[in-house]
Amino acid sequence: IFGHTNDLSRALQKKDQDIVNAVELIHLTKIQLQLLRDDGGWETFLEEVTSYCVKHKVKVPQMNGKYKPPGRPSRFYKNLTNLHRFHVEMFLGLIDRQLRELGDRFDEVNTELLHYMGSFSPVNSFATYHKENLVKLAHLYPLDFTEEDLMHIPYQLTHFITD
Repeated sequence: IFGHTNDLSRALQKKDQDIVNAVELIHLTKIQLQLLRDDGGWETFLEEVTSYCVKHKVKVPQMNGKYKPPGRPSRFYKNLTNLHRFHVEMFLGLIDRQLRELGDRFDEVNTELLHYMGSFSPVNSFATYHKENLVKLAHLYPLDFTEEDLMHIPYQLTHFITD
């Protein structure tokens, strides 16, 4: 799971990060985590962990066996299998928490706002400049722009980029 979120985490820590790239990484990370959750990510993960444990002589519990919590009384986990504990409660639970956190921090409105702001980026001679996105951005701030301002913004942006 850290492998799927690492690029996004590193990108968000950079001060000079290209916003457009960061927004794309947010979107891609959400997709990767959802695919990991839905499309057999557990089987691949279990194979990798089992292989590592066998290589390093670490005991691998039987997934159909009863879960026995280390250092805790079994009454806390009555009739719970290893498969349920590790797959549902831990693996899927962690992915769900990651997806929820990404959704809370980068919901559709925030992601759209970041995408529009990326049109301001001066990187590569304003390669991501997109006049229509900047006009949409201005519409998101109705208290800051009058109707007349909004009509003039496309022309002002043309002058700005020409300058």
